[in-house]
Amino acid sequence: MTRINTNVGSLIAQNTLQRNNANLAVALKRLSTGLRINEGRDDPAGLIASESIASDLTAIDKAIGNSERANQIIATADSALGQVSNLLNDIRGLVVEAANTGAISDDQIDANQLQIDSSLEAINRISRSTSFQGRRLLDGSLDFSVDISTASTVKDLEVTQANLGTAGRIAVDVDITAAATRAEVTNTGFSAATQATATLRFAPEATLSGFTSGAALTIRGTKAGTDLEGIAVSFVADSSTAVGAEKAVYDADNKTLKIYINDTTATTADNVAAAVNALAEFEATVDTAGDIDGSDATDLGVSDTTDADEIVITAATAGPDFNNLAISVEVDSAVAAGSPQAIYDSDANTLKLRINDTGTTTLADAATAIDNLAQFTATANANGDGNLLGTSADAKAIANTDTTGGGTLEDDLVLEISGLAGVEVFNFEKGASINQVTDAIELVSDATGVTASFSNTTLTLRSTDYGS
Repeated sequence: MTRINTNVGSLIAQNTLQRNNANLAVALKRLSTGLRINEGRDDPAGLIASESIASDLTAIDKAIGNSERANQIIATADSALGQVSNLLNDIRGLVVEAANTGAISDDQIDANQLQIDSSLEAINRISRSTSFQGRRLLDGSLDFSVDISTASTVKDLEVTQANLGTAGRIAVDVDITAAATRAEVTNTGFSAATQATATLRFAPEATLSGFTSGAALTIRGTKAGTDLEGIAVSFVADSSTAVGAEKAVYDADNKTLKIYINDTTATTADNVAAAVNALAEFEATVDTAGDIDGSDATDLGVSDTTDADEIVITAATAGPDFNNLAISVEVDSAVAAGSPQAIYDSDANTLKLRINDTGTTTLADAATAIDNLAQFTATANANGDGNLLGTSADAKAIANTDTTGGGTLEDDLVLEISGLAGVEVFNFEKGASINQVTDAIELVSDATGVTASFSNTTLTLRSTDYGS
């Protein structure tokens, strides 16, 4: 007869073997892991205590990491501040040295100032560039904010600067009791506003008249400007100069123009004009034909000194708006000789006087054309014959108001603008106009978030994000 599960001894042995195998597995696991508690059943109370300790250890590890990171931040900031301290010490030394005006020259003081400016720029650069993992450390962005629950108890609060720290922006409710004013620079370093002015000087000319025969000539310089002004024109009787072979000699150093003619036989005004036209610096036209006699004391005594007709142009309003205005003359066959035109282009900052290309335009008419513009007044000074010729050097006359309108820097200026979008440093030299300062700031307004405008000698800076 077959027996099933009746071998009690064998079953007991199997159970014992299973328990031993389980105990052996636990022992081997403990040996391999080195841990007494590998599962909750090993020691429930011990496992709970172990997990609590493990959580504390994780927090402690992170705290140690934070401390190490803080130490790194401090080390980075300390290194940068050490450089700043060195630069400040250098600046102090240069200032003390410059105070000894009796022992060092102005050039040395200027050199010290340049070194100080360079050190200040270096300090600003260090404050902007010192960072740790992308966060700037020395530019003021790590300020912190404090909430005031009872703001009504704060008295006599004056805000001179607002740094929003890591928050970047903070929503606030403000009760306005008085209108705010715009932040602006009103630097007395800009020269006072005046009416910009320029003198448009035409070709220098001399009129030779009073000859016994009634002859008359006009001699003009071949270029406008002052180089050919004040030239003394005279005649010299010379026996070696044949009629028809007259010569003109220009002496730039002594500012003389001498015309040599025969001392016994009369020549003609046309011959004299031809001799002058042989020079590169002058041209002559015959106004009235006739003889010029070198033996005639009256004819030989005729002389004149070159001088230029001019128009003094003045801006109608004071200020730098008309600084660096380029003034020039244009010739155009479409312009009638007696009807000159004046054209002002505010965008290009130019003023053009248009005259006929071949005819004669009176100086008075040209001044009137400019004076009729609302932006300018013009005064004609007829130092010459009072006429402008489109075919002569009159058409080459130019002028510029430069910085006569004021609003220019009276000393060198280093300007740093720090806006929400970024920081820019500008270096302007003495004589730079407020227009140029404004244009330079406007050119990088996208990078700084700050725009600039001016009125006379007041420069106004505005934030593009928050308004005025």
